[in-house]
Amino acid sequence: MENLKNTDSNTAIAKKRLSEEIEELLEQLPLKIGSGERTITIGEFIEHISSRGFEVALLLFSLPVAFPAPAIGHATLLSPLIILFGVQMIIGRDSLWLPRWICLRSVPVKFISFLKKKGLPFLKRVEERLGRGKKLVLQRTLHIPIGLVVVAMGLIMMIPIPFTNTIPALIVFILSLGLITNNDLLVLFSLIAGASLPIFFLIIITFII
Repeated sequence: MENLKNTDSNTAIAKKRLSEEIEELLEQLPLKIGSGERTITIGEFIEHISSRGFEVALLLFSLPVAFPAPAIGHATLLSPLIILFGVQMIIGRDSLWLPRWICLRSVPVKFISFLKKKGLPFLKRVEERLGRGKKLVLQRTLHIPIGLVVVAMGLIMMIPIPFTNTIPALIVFILSLGLITNNDLLVLFSLIAGASLPIFFLIIITFII
């Protein structure tokens, strides 16, 4: 088991934008696109930016499903991890925990390539538009509702019905952006959308049955 802690040594890192942290990390990788060789483990990637462990984990694991790209991620593999993160947020953990076998898995080269070419430019544009505010009160007082929404979205992502993967993943992605940029509006929008989505799908399933 791996416990990725938030420490005082990460204070300087936390002042940077997430895109800057990821860009610095990617520049350090001996990446050879298409070679298929190991680049970095999931544990190493998350630990590098562990000052915002939950938000970063939600963003990284929801991104491939919210914005599908060939051979990068699959909801059936990523949704259990999103559920795991949500449960930890509900119980109020201060640090991100990942099973050791997940931490030791290599981040696919294709995902790194996708992140460099499309993910980072998109994240930079979002950060420039949203800016970065102070630490949200919502993150400290509404960790249970936020965690419940994350768990619910992860469960819906596992349902084999068209669009049940992309929509909840997009909500998690928007929520993670709100938490990373300390944007109250995005967080509240995600909570409302996340609370409404199960009802919407329940109505659709009722009509189908």
